[in-house]
Amino acid sequence: MQPYHRPTHSSPSTSPRQHDLPSFSPSYATPPSSYPSHIRSAAASVASLSSVGSAAGGSRSKAEQIIQQFYSKAAQIIVQARWTPPNSGGDGGGDGVSAGGGVKVAKKRNAWFNLETEDPTPLRDDLKPWKLAALNTTTQPPPLIIDIYLDISNLDPASQTLILQDGVSQLRQRITQDELKGFERDGTRVVKRTILLETWQLTLSHPIPTQPLDPPLVYKRSAAFFRSLYSYVRLLPAHRLFRKLRDREGGALKIGYRLSSSRMMRVDEAGLDQLHSSGDMRTGISEWGFGNVDTSHGVFNLHVTYRLSCDFSTDTSSTSLLNRFTDMDENYFSPKSLDRQTSSTSDSYFARDPRRS
Repeated sequence: MQPYHRPTHSSPSTSPRQHDLPSFSPSYATPPSSYPSHIRSAAASVASLSSVGSAAGGSRSKAEQIIQQFYSKAAQIIVQARWTPPNSGGDGGGDGVSAGGGVKVAKKRNAWFNLETEDPTPLRDDLKPWKLAALNTTTQPPPLIIDIYLDISNLDPASQTLILQDGVSQLRQRITQDELKGFERDGTRVVKRTILLETWQLTLSHPIPTQPLDPPLVYKRSAAFFRSLYSYVRLLPAHRLFRKLRDREGGALKIGYRLSSSRMMRVDEAGLDQLHSSGDMRTGISEWGFGNVDTSHGVFNLHVTYRLSCDFSTDTSSTSLLNRFTDMDENYFSPKSLDRQTSSTSDSYFARDPRRS
């Protein structure tokens, strides 16, 4: 397997907006100018064509709707089975959950492809550049990369330790502070704030078929594809971590996601090649490719690379544990205390023994 290159820090002016937790980004509002030039140019071309078609009284074809909804459904299935919004309190309840920065995540639903999924507004807005670029039949759209990461930025190193439990041996490994440090190019030390759990890549490859495919047939094949994806994401190790963290409101660990169109190294993130219980990257990660789905705008393909050991948790430091023990009654284990317990036990036994004379 080729070495995996992790995404790097990127400002909103050079990459699509990432869905970070409150400590990363106070707002989800990002201007369209922040997207990469190749996405902006493709989206602009489609927008101009759409405006002409709209002026002529035209409407999007069924094939175009399927293409755009394919992006939405794939992202929704993955994010819904991973993302733990801060202060969500499980499923959030009500009409929405807070996603940080005072943003309300609407609890809308998407029933396309005979599979109902949540359709959060931030995710829907983030996908617009890819959905527009996919309609430009002259240029192949950029890949949609969805990174799923564990946010450890709220971990208190003075009182909490990050633990990774091996899924086979069940041994618990403490992750030291040195393992959670990286370096900038200028040598500056950086504390890692996230741990990459999975990276998904959805591509729509050209060429365009010479003969348009029947939309009902494409829809049927897509529905089968998403049923398979829906089941598969719940079999991966990261889903077990998601279930464990989902109901722990106020915990130090959260799962986040971000969208991008290219892979770059991030110095503040432990990538898939780091922090393995076995110590060997080759046995610590795996990958899976899904079957192709042919459409009138190209061939959809989905691939995932994921971490095999995702059983992360937190533990109190040895100092905190020592303080807990010193708070116990110092006379509890004294000989006199044990004599009283033994005497009391013996008396109660003989009191119940009918053979006692």
